[in-house]
Amino acid sequence: MRRGFFVALVAVVGGAWALVLVASGEKIGSAFFRPFSIVVTTTYAAAVLFDRLIWRLPLVNRLAARPCLRGAWEGILVPRSARGKNRMAGRSIPIAVAIEQTFSTIAVRLRTRESGSVSLAAQLHREPDGSWMLATTYRNDPDLSVRKRSPIHYGATLLSLGGDPPDAMKGHYWTDRDTKGDIDLRRVSTHRRG
Repeated sequence: MRRGFFVALVAVVGGAWALVLVASGEKIGSAFFRPFSIVVTTTYAAAVLFDRLIWRLPLVNRLAARPCLRGAWEGILVPRSARGKNRMAGRSIPIAVAIEQTFSTIAVRLRTRESGSVSLAAQLHREPDGSWMLATTYRNDPDLSVRKRSPIHYGATLLSLGGDPPDAMKGHYWTDRDTKGDIDLRRVSTHRRG
């Protein structure tokens, strides 16, 4: 969260408030503007506290209507096809996923035995039926020992959330190497691991 945004927000709201008072015949003195820095600080602190912590509290989370995916997840990735020969097609690859999340942001890291991926963009999307999807774009960095057969690449995922609160995700991935496959995850902890 950017403090500059809150300074501008408070200035706009305070200015609008002052204009309404002046238009209704009220006199505005310097005392009206003195608490400006206190208002900015408290507004910013409240917004940061909500963004990072309060929204995750069970009752507040129900009202906020945003699933909390923060934590450690484990599962499998199953390559389904590739351009040319894919030695891994159909084989299950164990994966570990760590999700960092605030109310306004989400970041996903995935690790296999041979590579790591980091989300470049991630977004929760609510479907018309009320179900949730997690969509990401990512960069995959294979370990140096496998870079000849598995170069750095980019891809996307689309995962359906299961459970209330979510404890499973299932979906697909696609890459710019013309590969694709399935992903199946289960939450193992609400705290991110290493």
